Amino acid sequence: MSTWKLIRLTIAAAILALLCGGCIIVPTPAMGHGMISQSSIDDIKPGVTTREDILINFGDPTTRLLNDTVFQYAWEEFHGFYGWGFPGIGGGAGPIGGWYTLVVYFDDNGRVKYVEERKR
Repeated sequence: MSTWKLIRLTIAAAILALLCGGCIIVPTPAMGHGMISQSSIDDIKPGVTTREDILINFGDPTTRLLNDTVFQYAWEEFHGFYGWGFPGIGGGAGPIGGWYTLVVYFDDNGRVKYVEERKR
């Protein structure tokens, strides 16, 4: 086979691989272990909500800090999955989502001082 034919065959194979490859995204309802909904977070009222209210509504925190004046709740939340692949090259798949953290700070009377939400 001539060099020119080999180059054309290689280019045609590469174009075919690119055309046949692709990706897919499958959205799902939010899911994860220990998730805290946004509406539950919105119900926390600084100066009103107590440490006991937080424990009743959210359970034991992931981490307790500074003599229980700070509670941290952490969870991973998924919103779907993705997959991709190319013939002869390979592919992969994984979840779409991230890590979330809710940090609740309490005053000396055991009432919520303020709340921080973080996404990593």
